[in-house]
This record gives sequence, structure tokens and C-alpha cells, in this order.
Amino acid sequence: MRKFIVPALAALATFGIAPAAQAEDTEVRVDFSDLDLAQSSDVSELRARVLTEVSAACNDEVPSFASRLQVRSCIRDAMEEADAQIDAQRSIASASTAELG
Repeated sequence: MRKFIVPALAALATFGIAPAAQAEDTEVRVDFSDLDLAQSSDVSELRARVLTEVSAACNDEVPSFASRLQVRSCIRDAMEEADAQIDAQRSIASASTAELG
């Protein structure tokens, strides 16, 4: 089971990763308190940070004898869920910006 959680108002995203070879989740935390998710460039920066952390976690969590396909699948699945969470955070940031503007 994969568990991906992003606190709605916090500036720290938590992403869970559960490679097919393991039953438990691994959390990946990515700080984005320095980013304005209403800005496309900052959203791209967050996605890059998440990809870096997710790639490292997937490579660490998948046993060394496992195929590279399992690692790529882990990264792809984690990024799909992370992108949905990033989009949700971006919507919140855009709404906040619109209210202030």
C-alpha cells in the first residue's frame, strides 16, 4: 500500500513509497517553504526536488537484486501521486494569491 500525505497548510510535503518488493511504506519529506507554488518556476523546482528524493528512496528501498524496471516503476508511481499533491498545493497557493490580489 502506498501512502502519500501532504499537509494542506504546511510547507513540508511527505510522500510515501512502497516498492513492490516491500510491504511497508517509506516516507520522503520535501521542504518547499521557500517556494511560491503560484509561480510555475517554483512548481518545477518542487517537482525536481521530489524526483531527486523519490529516486534516491526507490533506489535504496528496492533490493539490489531487483530489476531496474522495479525501480523505474517505483519512481513513476511515486511521482504520479506526488504530482497530484503538488497540483493540490499549487491550487491552494493560487487561491491565496488571488484573494490577496
